[in-house]
Amino acid sequence: MSLTIDSFVGDGTQTQFTLSADPGSPNNVIVQIEANVQLVSAYTISGQTLTFSQAPASGSEIEVRLPAVSLATPISVDTYTGDGTTTTFAISGPPPQTKNNVLCMISGVVQTSESYYVAGSDLVFFTAPANGQAIEIRGSVLGITTPIGIRSYIGDGVTTDFDLLVTPASKNDFLIFLNGVVLLTSGYDISANILLLPSAPVQNSVLEVHYLQDQVPVIGVVADGSVTTPKLADDAVTIAKIASNAVGDEQLTETGVTAGSYSNPTVTVDANGRVLDIASGSVSIFNVKAYGATGDGTTDDYSAIMSAIAAIPASGGMLFFPAGRYRSSGRLTISNRPINVVGAGIAVTEIFWDNAASSGIQISQNDETYFTTVQSMTLASAQPVANQTALEIDFSQSGIDDRDAGIISVSDLMIMPTTEATDGWHTGIHLIDGHGAKVDSITLRGNNAGNSQAQRTVSQHGIHIGGSTRLPVEIIVERVRGFYWHTVVLISSSSSSSPNDRAEGIRIGNCDFVAVGRGVHANINENNASPHFSVYETHVNFYEYGVFFQGTVQTFTSNCLFYQNPNGVQNAAGVYSQRSTPSGGPAANSRDNIITGNTFVKLGQTYDYNAIVIEGDRATIANNIVNSSTTAIWIKKETVSPFASPTSMAITGNVIESSNHGLYLEEANNISIQGTIFNNVLTEIANISSTDVKINNGFKGCLLHNNSDFGAGIVSWSSETYDTDGFHTSGSQITIPAGKGIQLVRVSCQGSSRGNGNGSTGVMILNIKKNGAGNYPGEARYYQSNIPMNVIASAEVQTAVIPVADNDVFECEFGLSSGNFDYRRCWFSIEVIG
Repeated sequence: MSLTIDSFVGDGTQTQFTLSADPGSPNNVIVQIEANVQLVSAYTISGQTLTFSQAPASGSEIEVRLPAVSLATPISVDTYTGDGTTTTFAISGPPPQTKNNVLCMISGVVQTSESYYVAGSDLVFFTAPANGQAIEIRGSVLGITTPIGIRSYIGDGVTTDFDLLVTPASKNDFLIFLNGVVLLTSGYDISANILLLPSAPVQNSVLEVHYLQDQVPVIGVVADGSVTTPKLADDAVTIAKIASNAVGDEQLTETGVTAGSYSNPTVTVDANGRVLDIASGSVSIFNVKAYGATGDGTTDDYSAIMSAIAAIPASGGMLFFPAGRYRSSGRLTISNRPINVVGAGIAVTEIFWDNAASSGIQISQNDETYFTTVQSMTLASAQPVANQTALEIDFSQSGIDDRDAGIISVSDLMIMPTTEATDGWHTGIHLIDGHGAKVDSITLRGNNAGNSQAQRTVSQHGIHIGGSTRLPVEIIVERVRGFYWHTVVLISSSSSSSPNDRAEGIRIGNCDFVAVGRGVHANINENNASPHFSVYETHVNFYEYGVFFQGTVQTFTSNCLFYQNPNGVQNAAGVYSQRSTPSGGPAANSRDNIITGNTFVKLGQTYDYNAIVIEGDRATIANNIVNSSTTAIWIKKETVSPFASPTSMAITGNVIESSNHGLYLEEANNISIQGTIFNNVLTEIANISSTDVKINNGFKGCLLHNNSDFGAGIVSWSSETYDTDGFHTSGSQITIPAGKGIQLVRVSCQGSSRGNGNGSTGVMILNIKKNGAGNYPGEARYYQSNIPMNVIASAEVQTAVIPVADNDVFECEFGLSSGNFDYRRCWFSIEVIG
């Protein structure tokens, strides 16, 4: 079907124009003045006379598109006004074949077909037209019943020629829109199947070409039987023989490709043409439903899944679980091949087990190059907690290279009980001798029979990283959310008699562990401590330990939040690094700990809770915040033989508030304390037989003075120039305050006097007493006789840097010849050195 176009030129006064045929109704034509399609309300038609309500401007081009045949029924034209919220508008005429057969304008601008869709007799905009905008919907473009095709192009500012993929009988058969503006036929040309524009559309502009789908497609049609074996010989099919336009819309209609179109011995499809299984070359996908699994939540799919596993060749493949809930009565075992176990997503694919004796997925490998992946599904336990593991990956077989073992990726899993109060897993994920494993984006939910540490013994380990005969090394655990486990991440031996389970290079970060007994526990059963454990940017809400290192070296705990659950246990700790004693050997040291930038919070408990506890050697504890604790930082003598004292610790820039003990130093040696702030702390620094403790926590001391005469003897001080920590406890005494960790001080005093001329020359004595005595190591005293009359005598004495203990008392004794002095002045000070 072709269209007729009548063209005119406006002169500024003429309103009536004669058409080449009577269209029968104003609705049956498209009237365009320059780039603007006219609303039906802008003109009338009587017979062959078109009359505008206002004369087109002088020189303006006018085009009228008419149907080539007379229409028995006028085309529907519906007009509306937008209100900013309504998106659905009725089409009064017959429902159009497709949305392409509708012409829709808003405020005179033709809308692209991507801005709306047609549902029955309704046109629905994706975005509501604005309030007050005029909407016009033509139910069928010029009465065309043939489906209208649309091709869209994006301007690049350069291209002027566009391949239409069809050859029209006339360019009148096209409507061409550039950013919603209809182009006049004089504004383009068509040569065969190429649209020619006089200038390139600007960058990112939208060009839409509407055309009748009865146009001749530019394709080649292959006759039945014309393709023979000789024509498919090597090099028989060339690029020239596969033209870019050889496959058109007609070949790719929705029903054009069926199961029969792609049936192949390596492809299994169901009755609807959906792919169930593909096996081709090195890529193999084994869909469990192709082997009889139903995923209906009732049928036991164990045998069907095992059949799919058995079909996977030694070269490996993907075991695919489409959407569904798969019940399994037994453990799914896979061994000795590269494997990728994949579901359709968490909660979309679920495998659950209701057999307490045999549950979960077990993958065992005998080659370090076998890549092992499990992802995108839920693994659920529908039975009371027994000694079962949701996912076990084992690289402990003999012959595997220690450092190359286990290329493992576990991601996007939910591991959970079907009913939290009664069901659950003993272990969520167990990695045995896994090297280079990454565990990412996992949610682990344990049994939640109650909110207490006792209940956290039911589901034991969210993730267990263990060694059997080799090293579990270079393992990353990130974005794991763990709830209701005794320990969310356990790093330990899988066998108590294993001699070589030295885990190293374990990094745990960006995790959330809530209502758990222990967040992370590195329990190393080995004589040589394991290096490099890192816990970072993780939130732990715990009952017993946030992070518990035993026999580890080179540990890093940084930027974490440790929150002890109000229902926690006695002697809990946020971070505890402990020396361990493995069987058959000396203690494994705990050393080289760095604990920085963490926050420790305790709320509601009435029992002991320690934020940071360190045994062993060499640690930096810096820039942490402790809010409420029994002991904020405990440098602890080792609890196992040889009961060594901790040594070489730097404690810097911490903020400690609302605690019984700020720092508790237990037989420690070589400790440096700097820049730590205490607020509402009963004992800031408790020093229990520690040595070489250097405190540079800001200046501490006091300065006392008298500005008027006083009697000879022990001086009572009238004024304080400063007193940083409550040293001046009575009129005459400077006292070492308890709980400040003060060990070394320097004490000074200065006295001045003048003979009054009423006697012979005088004598002046200046003496600093400690605990009432004038004789002690480093003492300070001054004696001068024969002081002339009417001469001011002045002296200053200073002790050496002397050791002190809490509550030691210092006093200044100023002795003068009675009656021979009338001017007496003095000051007294103490300075904390360490």
